[in-house]
Amino acid sequence: MKVNRLFSIFLIIGILFSSVLVFERNGIESEYKNVEIVLDYDQLLKMKEGSDEDLKYFLNEFKDMKVSSVAINEATINTLKNRKEYKIKTSIDGYDLIVSADEGIYSFILEGFKRKIGQDRVEAIDSNTIRVKGESKDYIYDETKLYDVNGDYVGMSKVLEGSKLEFLGIGFLQEDIDIIKSSGLEVLPRPIYLSEYEDEKSIKYYFEFLDEQGINPSSIIFAGGEVLGFDSDTDYLQKELKSRNMVVGMIETNVQRENIDQKGLNKLVEDSGYYATRVFNVWDWLQERYDYEIPYHHQGQEIINSMYRAVTERNVRIIYFKPFIDKQGKYVTDMSIYKQRFEEFDNRIQKGHNMKIGKVNSMREVHPNRLMHIPIAIGIIAAFLILIDNLVNINPKYMNILFGLSSAGTAALYWLGVKADLLDKMFALLATIAMPSISMAFILYVVRAALKTKNNMNAFNILVKGIITLIIACMISLIGVLFETSLLLDSKFLLEMDIFRGVKVSQLSPIMLTVLLYLSIFGYKREKERNGICFKEIIKLFKEDIKIGHAIVLGVFLVIGIVFIARTGHETNIKPSSIELLFRNMLELVLTARPRNKSFLMANPAFILMMYLAFKGQKWPIFPLSLLVVIGQGNIVNTFSHIRAPLYLSYIRTNYEIVFGIIIGGIVTLLIDFIWRKIEGRKINA
Repeated sequence: MKVNRLFSIFLIIGILFSSVLVFERNGIESEYKNVEIVLDYDQLLKMKEGSDEDLKYFLNEFKDMKVSSVAINEATINTLKNRKEYKIKTSIDGYDLIVSADEGIYSFILEGFKRKIGQDRVEAIDSNTIRVKGESKDYIYDETKLYDVNGDYVGMSKVLEGSKLEFLGIGFLQEDIDIIKSSGLEVLPRPIYLSEYEDEKSIKYYFEFLDEQGINPSSIIFAGGEVLGFDSDTDYLQKELKSRNMVVGMIETNVQRENIDQKGLNKLVEDSGYYATRVFNVWDWLQERYDYEIPYHHQGQEIINSMYRAVTERNVRIIYFKPFIDKQGKYVTDMSIYKQRFEEFDNRIQKGHNMKIGKVNSMREVHPNRLMHIPIAIGIIAAFLILIDNLVNINPKYMNILFGLSSAGTAALYWLGVKADLLDKMFALLATIAMPSISMAFILYVVRAALKTKNNMNAFNILVKGIITLIIACMISLIGVLFETSLLLDSKFLLEMDIFRGVKVSQLSPIMLTVLLYLSIFGYKREKERNGICFKEIIKLFKEDIKIGHAIVLGVFLVIGIVFIARTGHETNIKPSSIELLFRNMLELVLTARPRNKSFLMANPAFILMMYLAFKGQKWPIFPLSLLVVIGQGNIVNTFSHIRAPLYLSYIRTNYEIVFGIIIGGIVTLLIDFIWRKIEGRKINA
């Protein structure tokens, strides 16, 4: 394998600088270990309706399970209508909203509207009825298609739905606050903000309310689609939050990537010095996974698994918990089941991850000096040129000139701060492509040397040689991890306010480059050993007649490739089977991190087998096996491409993949060797 000395020097320098940043990130993550469980009050009310127990019973039971706080959403007319005890009815008179309510809630509604939109727009008609004066912008409608008696389309018509004033936050109910407090749990009020009606006064009202009630929540999780006072000067908001040690909660999307879009949220987090954390919401479709489709997962185990993955794999530190829902659509009210599941969750995060259930704390803000990225980027350039040097034969002088020009240009862009974010992502992507590909170049050179070996090595010695080679190859790929994670070390990536979007490209590119590397190192029907792609051989390849066997093999690999890419990510439509899900979950229970099946069941065993066959002089399977092997090398950097995942977890996962892959590959290889020797023995005896 060709390695230019100049390039290797700058590659090593890049490794040293990236190691410093990765060490810094490891320290930040080690401080971020508290997980807070917040209970949804509205869901608890629904749970109570299906039970003979009162609300306080459930609150006390959850408190015993280390639930620390209960979230209550700011009341709206729309949500209050769901509380049957208040007997709220609404109607529309022109643009005005007419609200009739029980005497017990009447004053709350009247004062809430006056505070939010002004006294001149609110009128008390009688002791039970309120008129809220509306405008045309408040009108809510739907559209429906109209047909004549013959079923022919006539046109669209607006159907009145109501007023946006029904969705305006008008305060927090005192009785809800009192019952939560009486249970010894903390109240976490979630404000609703509608910028069409409110201004910065809403920020003041919110904090005055906290002080009046003596509430000191550890975090703030905004309800609705807007951050409190986002369209005004939020300095007051972020200063108040910081002085009260209230961490801003960003709710993860239901596809478990990035955070839901709430207007003003990112700006608030940035202005507050990233004094924030991520929130895992138990979505309705997760609540319904109480009785899941696989064995031993019929009492909420899969819901707890989802919570466990959120905190261990995705830097989530608040669990926004909602009760389980069974197959009949009823809330599970047997508290012994919740106790069992919560105890399992607590034990799992403590045992393998040194986490604990407690008050949430913010991750320390981090923004490394951009100048630190210059030697790392130059190291990546050097790596890419090493790769090119092993693909095609180019005059070393021209390679050095190309290296000098590209390095100088990169350094200048970083120094001037020109598109620095884009540069970080671009070089991170190049690192995830270059290093697994260089790893494959190293592997193929070792395999070529093994094919030329004349001595009859036994299976054990071949296995040792294969293990050493695999470990070296994985270490080469891990250099790409150092580069990638150091360039993307920033609070916005750790909190997933921004993500690395090159995962699929970095998965496919090393596979395609492995094809080119094979042509460079082995060639096509090459008679004399040489290095570099020969275009005459490629022309010869394209002129070959395609046989049915070739088409079948190509089709199989295309199907494998399509499934491989389609199953990547959380938004895939190809779901694993029940058996595979059970296998995955069992691994999660036993191991600190679940290894990827494609690595330890396929790619790494394929490498051990490839080494054995190479030493036995079998060249024909090298190419197809190399396409499996590269998936494992690419997976190493792809594992760390999920920047939100703690470094230690990705590192442990990678180690499991290597160790288990070696064990499985070793067993398969020894079995094949046993059969091989039996066949050879029969030939000799014959």
